Amino acid sequence: MIGHEGDGSLLSYLKKMGLASELVSGEKNSAPGFNFFTVDLEITIEGLSKFECTNFSKTTFFFSIRSMGTSNLYCLSIYGYVT
Repeated sequence: MIGHEGDGSLLSYLKKMGLASELVSGEKNSAPGFNFFTVDLEITIEGLSKFECTNFSKTTFFFSIRSMGTSNLYCLSIYGYVT
């Protein structure tokens, strides 16, 4: 869900705002028995100048996923409601 690029996605929202151009997410194996989930966000110059807004949008999206649970991930939008 985090790497989704369609309507209602985190990347779609950030692109519309002119804050980011690319988002890549996935698992990173750092050592035997230790994996991390990483999110790499390519921000624009505008996104850098409005870093607080960019970071707030990303954090809000992650907390929305956390509060909804995994059963509703498919329906989650950047606005935090089910469409």
